[in-house]
Amino acid sequence: MVRMSPHRTLLLLLSLTAVWSPALGSKPKGLSDSHPRVRLTHRPAGQEHKGRELHYFALQGLGEPIRMMLEYVGVAYDSVMYFNTKEYKAIAPFGQMPLYKDETLESYLAQSGTILRHLARETGMAGNSVHEMARVDMISECAKDILQKRSNVKEFNPSNKEPLTKDAEKLQMFLEKAAALNPESKKYFVGEKATLADIMMLHALDSVQQVAKINDFDLLKALDFSGLSAFVTTWKAEPTLAVYYESDRRVPMTEKEAGMNDKYTYLSELPDSYAEHKEEL
Repeated sequence: MVRMSPHRTLLLLLSLTAVWSPALGSKPKGLSDSHPRVRLTHRPAGQEHKGRELHYFALQGLGEPIRMMLEYVGVAYDSVMYFNTKEYKAIAPFGQMPLYKDETLESYLAQSGTILRHLARETGMAGNSVHEMARVDMISECAKDILQKRSNVKEFNPSNKEPLTKDAEKLQMFLEKAAALNPESKKYFVGEKATLADIMMLHALDSVQQVAKINDFDLLKALDFSGLSAFVTTWKAEPTLAVYYESDRRVPMTEKEAGMNDKYTYLSELPDSYAEHKEEL
């Protein structure tokens, strides 16, 4: 048995740490990377924090429409993003994310739909009548259907624009239904002001456009959904959302979300702020 001096043992341990630990200040390349959670703060001028926090993976996913709502209405909040860790389970009612809390809630809210409807009611974006509320829910569900088929953008023939698979046919059908729900291409799908339906549809259609860009095939333009395309352009130009899309709080899409493979590897590099982390929950 070879004995090592304490000094040599320490040097060996330090070298192993350097090999196996993520570099200090390094940015994750994907969700599976070992990396502490990141807390990004949004403090619009004149807005109190009021304890608002959104906890979710460092993905667009189910957390994106919640972030978009918080950003659109211009409230202060913390976006706490997780990578390859399960520490959120200690605070999650059902062991899952997203999670949301503010100073008015006794505990964390779970389930994305619950959080979105809570924020919609709190911010006046749920609809002005029972009828409007029902339409907001219906259009939001249509947006979810579009979102689930976004990766099927690549399953269209770019020459004749025909769908090549059943899933691509479904995506086209959902887009047709969405266009029919707003035949005059208005800014708002329901009523005369912004609702959850608009945020959900923006998220779904923008996701389709993100995948279309990757595949060099503008699906909305190719299938002549000019009204839906204009809707996205109009909403992305909203001042608070325009700031969000250019901020570090906006997470890049991953390869899995784009339908390229099963890896949550980011399609573009994370901002430098993701190399830092905060310890408090």
